Formats: sequence, structure tokens, C-alpha cells
Amino acid sequence: MLKEKEFWFILNHTTGLGDKKVWEIYKKLKKSNIGFTEFLKLDDRNIIELCQLKTSQIDSVRNTFSKKNEILKKWKRLIELNIRIHFYEDKDYPFNLKKFLKYPPLFIYTYGNYNIQYENKVGIFNSRKISPEGLEIVFKFALGFPESGTSVIYGNSLEPFEIIAYSSKLKNINSIIVINRGIFELITSKSFKEFRVFCKNLGSEIDLTKTLILSFVNPEFGWSVQIEKRRNEILFALADIIFVVEARSNGIIHKNCLKSITGNKKVFVYLPFSKLTETASANIDIAENGAYPVAFDSNYLNASIIFKYKPVNKKKEIIIPPVIDFITEILKIFVYPGIKKVIDPACKEGSFLYSTFDKEISKRNFTLGFEINPEYVSEWWKRDMFDYARLSNFCGLIDNIKLGLESNKFNIVFSNLADRKDKFNENSNSFSEVVNNLINKYNLWKIKNKVDFKISRRVNSEETPLLFKYLDEKTSQRERIEYITERLQFYINEKSKKRLMKHPDSLINMILSTDSEVFYFERLIQLIKDDGTGAAIISPALFSFLTTMEVNKWLAEKIYISDIINTSKHFILFFHGLKNMYIDKSFKPSVYRVSSQKDYYKIIELIKNRVKKRQ
Repeated sequence: MLKEKEFWFILNHTTGLGDKKVWEIYKKLKKSNIGFTEFLKLDDRNIIELCQLKTSQIDSVRNTFSKKNEILKKWKRLIELNIRIHFYEDKDYPFNLKKFLKYPPLFIYTYGNYNIQYENKVGIFNSRKISPEGLEIVFKFALGFPESGTSVIYGNSLEPFEIIAYSSKLKNINSIIVINRGIFELITSKSFKEFRVFCKNLGSEIDLTKTLILSFVNPEFGWSVQIEKRRNEILFALADIIFVVEARSNGIIHKNCLKSITGNKKVFVYLPFSKLTETASANIDIAENGAYPVAFDSNYLNASIIFKYKPVNKKKEIIIPPVIDFITEILKIFVYPGIKKVIDPACKEGSFLYSTFDKEISKRNFTLGFEINPEYVSEWWKRDMFDYARLSNFCGLIDNIKLGLESNKFNIVFSNLADRKDKFNENSNSFSEVVNNLINKYNLWKIKNKVDFKISRRVNSEETPLLFKYLDEKTSQRERIEYITERLQFYINEKSKKRLMKHPDSLINMILSTDSEVFYFERLIQLIKDDGTGAAIISPALFSFLTTMEVNKWLAEKIYISDIINTSKHFILFFHGLKNMYIDKSFKPSVYRVSSQKDYYKIIELIKNRVKKRQ
């Protein structure tokens, strides 16, 4: 006696009926309460009326059922090979396929540890012809997930030994491999004869306790382009979090990414510092449509951080420090109505960015934050900050069009520069950019070092004015590093100089740890629009430097400082582009001193009243 599950297994083997048509038949029979035995007794006219099948398709169905015993042998063979058969109505059928697919496959076939699919699943996606750089990123990202409770899911149409090699690289990581061919077609291939022998000792190469191979087509089905498209739909449905390494414009991955973003799935996309390859031509568009960009040299992106922190009420989880709340309220006074483009180039844990989102000054896609210190970056995940801002683990001192980091583009700029402890861990490409930026763009840094050189007895004071001129003339990166080492780090011994020559990242570390506050303050001035407004929390040392005559003169050509707040521990500066309509340059900056929380509220009212009078 034929069982219902066997009936659908046989129907699923009908030539000329795809997944979609079989799914439609299944839904219509369920809706009309017609059993499978009754369906087989229906005449052609009733089947056409009920299921909208063509006569040729009906003939194909009848032909398939005439071979039912032969097809059911495949069922037994699957069981003998320890391949599981999962019907749509079974309790262990993947929940995500039911939830996210319009017409899920009625059957899937799995081999390996099925319990893996109940864990948190991170999907890794790349173009079919992935670049060597992309493949390296796939493994680098996947290897960040060794913790139990997380699976890495990816798709492949690989031959058996390629699957072994792929999986063995991800040793100790739970992996789900979705293949776009029948599981019989895979297992009965020539190379699989050796693979079956190899299975007796799989632990040495691939651990089946940590691997699940999943097929969604009939067991003997071969590869086709349509099946590859379907495979990607299934991959995107199965994954709880999506990470795109490479996607081609208007390709399958590109289109599925955009669907996943609108379906409220978390999508991350790789945006490298270097030029994107042709195989990653859609990456920028994916980021611009709402995916979270990952500038990948990060160790912080791992399973325990992504999945562990899921706040029930996000707003309650994020506590805004009073001083940040105060600064946001002041900035609101100085900007035009409407959504603003906001940036914090050294955003730490992101409190200011969340504050602008919370007060509806800006929206997520218009709010940018950058940070190089991994200790702060890890806090983004705890606070779920990616829901409120576009964040990148990237040095905010460097322009990067792909990440939206450009000079003179932002209505509101801010950074808390007091007590920064930078840990510069960028890759070699970024290091070169930083050195060039320091030399070519940061005038405050040059002014400060000129002052330092005049004080020093070890350097001839006559050489000081020409120092930066000569530095600018150096074209070779090596020459610039040598020049900085020789001239700026004049107080270190020869042994240390040689070490810095060998490891130039140590030099950058030294420069940033010494003067990063100066760099970032000038960076705010570069980023602000002519009619924009900004604020910075700075140390007394930097404030003292900014009040010197030479710096004051330089600042007056760039910005107008309207308000200075002294909190005893640090200073808060409010400044504006020279075309901001709410300022009057004929007035000197207002200076306030804060001794208690009440003073903040008084200052807000005073500034509000002053701006109203000037309007």
C-alpha cells in the first residue's frame, strides 16, 4: 500500500514538473482535501481543472507512477547509505525553508550530522569563479566561528574530493554544504568510489560529526543553471546571518542579497581597502542598499559576539552619557530641519551616533562611524549598533569613497578625542595611506611638530621651517618613512631607529599614540560642510595648543568656534563651517564653566535664546 510520503517522493521524480509546479499541486490537493489516492483516480479533465497541468505533464505523471517500484528502490538505497529523507510535513524539516521560501522543496536529502542545522547559521556567499583574495577571506571569516552553537553554511557544486578539501580547511567548525546536484549523482560519481572507502576513516580529513551535506533535488539529478539559482535561494533562506564576500552586478547573489535586506535579515558585505575585483562588482551596491560593510582585517567578527547579544529592548540597553546627550541637544540648535548626514571618525563604542539616531537628527544610512581600536569595536555588537549607524573598523583619518568617508560632505561632525588610546592595526595598504595623509593633509600636526623642534636642542632651529617642505618632496614611501624616523623621532637611539625601519607600523603606532588627538581634530575640520556644525571633546593639552597664536590664525580660516565649555576634566568645543547661517563671526566665542549637571541645562537654554535672536 502506497504511503503519502512515498506518493510525493514519486511525483517529485516526474520529468517536466519543477519544484514550483509540484509545490502548487501539493497546496491545491491540501486545500481541496483531495487525498493522493483520489488524485491518481482523477481523469485528465479534472486534473487539468484542479492543477492547471498540460496534457503532456499528466502523461508524464502517469508514466512516472507506472515505474513507482523502481523509484521506491532509490528510497531504500538512500536509507542504506545513511542519507536522510526529509519531507515538508516532517517535524525535522528546516524551519527557515518554510518561513523564507515562497515554494520550498517538498524533499531535502542530508548526509552527516543533521543536528548542526538547528544551530545559529552564518551563510558565506561568493561568485562562482571566486578570486584568490576572496577565497582567502572566505576561510578567514569562517575560521572565526569555532564556537559550538554556530554553523557556517555555504554552497558548492564541487566534486567529492573538493568537498573534502573545502571542509577539511574548516576543521573544527560546524559546516553545512548545500550541493546543487542530486546526492546519488554525487555519491555514484567515479571519484566517489574512492570516497566511499575513504569514508571508513573520515575523521582524518572531514569530520561527519561537524559536517552536513544537503541536497534539495532528486537524488540522481545533475547540475543545471536553474538548479544553481534555486540553490542560492535555499542558502539565503537557511542562513540566519549572511556574509557576502564577492557578488557580481545583477547576479544571483546580488539579487538575493537585496531580497534578504528587505526581508530584515542581517547582511554583511566585504568592502576591502584595495580595489574591488570584477567578481565583486556588486559589493558597493549591496552596502548602499543597507548591508553592513566589513573592512576585513578584523578578529572581532565572530560567532560568540554576533549571536550572544540579542537585546530585548535595544533602547534600554544603550545608555547615553549625559555629556553626549548635552552635545546632541546643542548641535540640534545649529542645524537646518530635516535628516542630516552625521559622522564620528573616531566613534569609540558609538554613543554619539546612537544619540543622533534616537533624537531623529539622522537615519542609519546617513550616520557613519569609524574606529580602529578593537576594544571599542567589540562594543558595537553588544549594543547592536549596526541597526543605528553604518560602522567600519577603519581609520577615520583616511578618505575612502566606498565607505562614504570623504572631506566636506557632512552636516554634523563630532568626536570624543579626550583620553584616546589608539591601537592601530590596519593592513599594509592602509598603513601607506595613513603615512601619506599625515605628510600631505594634516597641517595642525605639522605646526605642532615645528613647535616641538624649536624647543629641542638636538635639532638645528634653522632646519625647522624646511623640515616639512623636504618631507613633502619625498616621493618614495620608503624615503618618507626614513625621513620621519630620522627627523621626528630624533630622541630615540640607533637600535630603535633600525627597528622602526623594519617594522614601520610601530612608527605609525608611535605617531598616533602621541598626537592622535591633533589628527582627529583636524579631521573633523576636513569633514564638515561649509554650512555644517560640529563638536569635539578635547583634553586641556590640546585646548592649550589650539589657543596659540599660529594655530588660532590657521583655525580662523577654516571654522568659527562659537562655544567653549570647561568641565574641569576636559573642554567641549562647538564649531561651524564659515557659511553656517546660525552663526555671527563678529561675536567672540561664549565660554561656560560646568560644575554640576544643572549647568548643562542652563547652557542649552542660553544658546537656544542666543541663536533665536540672531535668526
